[in-house]
Amino acid sequence: MVTVCTGRTGSVGPFLSSSIVSLKTRLEATSDEMAAELEGIGGGVSSFIHLAALVPVKLCEENPERA
Repeated sequence: MVTVCTGRTGSVGPFLSSSIVSLKTRLEATSDEMAAELEGIGGGVSSFIHLAALVPVKLCEENPERA
């Protein structure tokens, strides 16, 4: 089984173990795109760490439903 994460390039991601698989799918992607990427991971997914976030304050204020 494999542990995968989103948001690996943010402030916390670089401190994670190199054995954790990073998803390339961005937050802007559809759930179908993320599902397709997850299905392509061999060995199945045992854990999912969600670190991705919308960070710019102005963008969060303009899009509260996405913040």
